[in-house]
Amino acid sequence: MIEIVKLEEVTPTASGVSARTGNAWQKNEIVVLTTGDWQKRFRLTCFGDVCAKAAAIEPGTMVRVQFSIEQREIPANGDRAAFWVNDVNCHGITPYVAQPLQAQYVPAQAAPAPSQLPPTQANIPFSPQSKNYGMPY
Repeated sequence: MIEIVKLEEVTPTASGVSARTGNAWQKNEIVVLTTGDWQKRFRLTCFGDVCAKAAAIEPGTMVRVQFSIEQREIPANGDRAAFWVNDVNCHGITPYVAQPLQAQYVPAQAAPAPSQLPPTQANIPFSPQSKNYGMPY
């Protein structure tokens, strides 16, 4: 999904090396505020190159974020029941620049008003050819 939001906070970047694959990784989290009537705060997790892009943007800036929402189940363990966790992962972040509004459609020539049409049997009110809706004439 893509959303335009206000960037409120960027956490410091954490990095390390994967024990399983031996590849380097980096991760940080951002907090954003949605726009509209009911504003909500969300925490998004950034990985890899997106971390540097998020860290370069000043808090308070309007940004366009591309993200996905994923769920995963944490299995039961002893006395604890199984439960679900939602992860919101950020795949891209760029500063948002509002585009000026453009005219959608401008007709080349406006149609003449009914008063400018020449009187004919078809456009005279209640003529024999018009729909008179039950009038006797």
